[in-house]
Order: sequence, then structure tokens, then C-alpha cells
Amino acid sequence: MAFVAANRNSFHHLVFDDPDPKYRGDLLPDPYPLTAQVVPYMMARIVNLDDFLLRYPYLVDELPTFTFAVRDDNLSQNAGSWQLTRHQAQTQLTKVSADLTHAISIQTLTKAAFGAQSMADLNRSGAVSLSADQIQTFDAIFTHAAPQFQDYF
Repeated sequence: MAFVAANRNSFHHLVFDDPDPKYRGDLLPDPYPLTAQVVPYMMARIVNLDDFLLRYPYLVDELPTFTFAVRDDNLSQNAGSWQLTRHQAQTQLTKVSADLTHAISIQTLTKAAFGAQSMADLNRSGAVSLSADQIQTFDAIFTHAAPQFQDYF
């Protein structure tokens, strides 16, 4: 950033691609001529919910039985009500029914699990309709670090 600022008279237009969507223009001495744009770069999808949740690196080692419902219009094996339990860092997951009452979409669950958005933010935006306890539990067990796929080499 210091090099760019020191040599700003050497160019008319500079494009800087970064997989991290965090704005860093405030690191420049004069950020006002800067135009920042965040565009979608990659998309993730959970294909096998059961396997994904059993392997997920949860933020907690202990979790009493937690029930939630998932809607997946493309893969029926993911849809239904699930019970998730963690004891001594061991995960148990059971599909308990096909009930989709207050279900969250697999896309929304993917955003929360990969840290792209917190469940609280998704709730505020209207993307989910969950109880306060469910939102708090999801946010306690899922990562909050934004995902980055750096494929430049």
C-alpha cells in the first residue's frame, strides 16, 4: 500500500484483486479517489450433510442435543430434522424425521458453516426464521472466519 501511494502519479488506473473482501483503503494516506468493489468469487455447497457435519471442525467440544431442520430441494438425503450432539469432541448426528417446520435451506446453512455470514446476520436479513436459542447455538459452534480460496500460483 505504501508503494502504491508513493507511486500514484505513475499510473492512471490500478486493479488489485484480493480474495479477502475486507476493505483496506483506509490504510492509504488519501483513500478518497479509491473505488472498491466486492464481487462473488466462489460458491460452496454441502453435498452430503451427514458426512459434512460429522467432519466439521466445531468451535466447541461439548454440545447438548441440538435439533434443527434443513431444506434441500436438490438432494433429498439432506432434507429433514437433525439432532446434533458433541461430547468430548466426538460428534453424533441423527436424522430424526422429514419434518421441515422452520427449516433452513442448505445454502443458508453453508453460508453459516463456512463463516461467510453468522446465523444472527442471516436472521436479521430475513434469510432464516429460527428461535433465538437455535441462532445462538449455530453461532457458538460454527466458525466466523470468512472463507478464502486462494488459487493464484
